[in-house]
Amino acid sequence: MFRIAPLAAIIGLTAAFTAPAQADTVTSSFEVRITIQKACDVTTTAPTDLDFGAHSSLATAISGTSTISVTCTPGSAYTIGLDAGLHPGTAGDIATRRMSDGASHYVAYQLYQDPGHTTPWGQTIGTDTLAAVGTGAAQITSVHGLVASANAQAGSYADTIGVTVTY
Repeated sequence: MFRIAPLAAIIGLTAAFTAPAQADTVTSSFEVRITIQKACDVTTTAPTDLDFGAHSSLATAISGTSTISVTCTPGSAYTIGLDAGLHPGTAGDIATRRMSDGASHYVAYQLYQDPGHTTPWGQTIGTDTLAAVGTGAAQITSVHGLVASANAQAGSYADTIGVTVTY
């Protein structure tokens, strides 16, 4: 028993000095990132067709309207340009846009940025394109068309205009 008492005392002292183990910690950090690239989209349902309707060949000053819907990243500057169409009187010249009946007959027309038909719409940035800044939502822009004179042979006339969004 004499030997047991010192052994019990040692065990008791060891237990008294042994505290619950403390957890050690180490910290670090990381960054969370995203890169938003500027982007624009011309929706597939727009532009809407510009239909001047049906008129006699003696009609003058016929107007019509179309719309283009563009969605661009907020804060992204962009321009909308319209080409000369498939049948211009002079290749690439927006001032000589024409609709064709598929044969050799044409009806001249022009596209404008404003309803007063004073600002022609073309594709030269800084000259005859429409400039805007994206909002992240669809932005609707009107295209105003004007046929100065429809004095042409009877028939159905059409043209196709290319829309270019530059951002």
